[in-house]
Amino acid sequence: MSKKFRFYYWYILSLIKRHYRLIILIFPLIYLLWLSLQYSYPNLFLPALAKLERAHTHQYYYEGIVGSPGVLNPLFEKTDIEKDINRLVYRSLVKVNSKGEPVPDLAEKYTVEDSKEYTFYLRQDVYWHDGKKFSADDVIHTVKLTQNPSIQGSYQDIFKDIEITKVDEYTVKFKLKEPFAPFPTTVALGIIPKHIPLNNFKPVGTGPFRVKETSKTHLTLSNDKLDVVFKYYPSYQMAIQALKLGEIHGLGGVDHEEKKIFENWPNFQVYSGPTHRRFVGIFLNTKDGPVSERVVRQALAYATPTEKIINEAIEGEGQPIYSPVSSLSWAKTEEHKKYTYNLEKSKELLEKAGWKLEGNTRKKGDKEFTLSISTVGISPYPEIAKEVAAAWESLGIKTEQRIFNTSDLKEQIVSRRQFEVLITSQEINPDPDQYVLWHSTQTDNANITALSVPKIDKALEDARKTLDLSSRKEKYSDFQKYFLEEVPVIFLYLPSFNYILSSKVKGFELVDFTVPADRFNSIESWRVEKRGI
Repeated sequence: MSKKFRFYYWYILSLIKRHYRLIILIFPLIYLLWLSLQYSYPNLFLPALAKLERAHTHQYYYEGIVGSPGVLNPLFEKTDIEKDINRLVYRSLVKVNSKGEPVPDLAEKYTVEDSKEYTFYLRQDVYWHDGKKFSADDVIHTVKLTQNPSIQGSYQDIFKDIEITKVDEYTVKFKLKEPFAPFPTTVALGIIPKHIPLNNFKPVGTGPFRVKETSKTHLTLSNDKLDVVFKYYPSYQMAIQALKLGEIHGLGGVDHEEKKIFENWPNFQVYSGPTHRRFVGIFLNTKDGPVSERVVRQALAYATPTEKIINEAIEGEGQPIYSPVSSLSWAKTEEHKKYTYNLEKSKELLEKAGWKLEGNTRKKGDKEFTLSISTVGISPYPEIAKEVAAAWESLGIKTEQRIFNTSDLKEQIVSRRQFEVLITSQEINPDPDQYVLWHSTQTDNANITALSVPKIDKALEDARKTLDLSSRKEKYSDFQKYFLEEVPVIFLYLPSFNYILSSKVKGFELVDFTVPADRFNSIESWRVEKRGI
């Protein structure tokens, strides 16, 4: 092999020496010809060059999901993965940051007149992924669809009784029947194009990624720099296995057992963040049994070992929460009551309520203190129920743990209010307005504890009618004070979202994180190394 190499080396060198004048002349001519062709026929060469450059620089990120998304239309999104994908494909008039504040997105700004008219001025440099220009017609089309009673969408009630009109091609006006301070955050809904009919809908958005490919096994989103491929797996176990085998770069919603394993793998990074818009708590039926007494509810709050539950039942996978208003919210105040574990205080309140300890049992007259604790049979809820029952039984309270599947708990227990104590999770809005969760008019809807307190009603009503932030903050301070006195729910924790990512993915950060979809907030800075997957 070395003899052949030496032969060709000396042969080529002799040719160069013999014809060096010709070679010196030819190379400039070739270069000039190349420049001339590029200038005269740019469409012949530039696309090919661009394609070669894209193939060299374009990156690919693979993420596993359990199951598969339905129709990629923000009007009908239900699951977390549908919300995650829609956030990448579609944009809204505004985004809502972790503090619950609206931030301009498709709208450059908005103004308010008479507390009831909101005018949104739209960006004029936005195009749909198919090249059509975004305009006010698309916003009106989207809102009108949510108002259509024949369309059973996920946002059916958001714009009910709200009038929307087109001022010009890039300005829309919303007219409300009465002042509603949280309105700017309610328009954080993905806008869909008017030129694509709903009966033949295609996922075309204005977001940072377009839908490139859909199949039974995966979905690919793409922009100029990165392809994001969501690969579908029929079970959580198979998704975990795919991550371990290197079939995917990332997986969200990993439980604490698997998180521990990946923490010891050098080729993976583990990221965790509290989901500030969902909390786990012990909901007390204020109209049924011993927990209908406020003093008893306070006693149970003091008797709940929240720290032990977080450390043992969920192995540290949660952040304590003490108030109905998020700790990140602009309306959060710190001076209100906290129910930290205090058995002596709990016993004192039970005695005050007339529940005396006789032997090992609490009684009021001839009536024994008994409570049923309902929850779903999915970890960690049975473990939490066990810890709560043990703590309360130490006070002489007899408990019964009732475990249900998800559908039975929702349809038979929660919707019919057939519980005394319920351990579950609850979503909360980014805006501190919680009218639908705790106002007395909502006891047939989201107010599952049947809370009915005039002072709380008044605070919630006033806070959503005034647009002045300092005034709203005062009202929500009152709401928190009255709410924590009533204790319709014993707050436990904010669940952690665990995200496992290959070390090949660079530039990832949990920025402004409140919900799982926020893991993509830094995606414009991601870089994926090309070695392997």
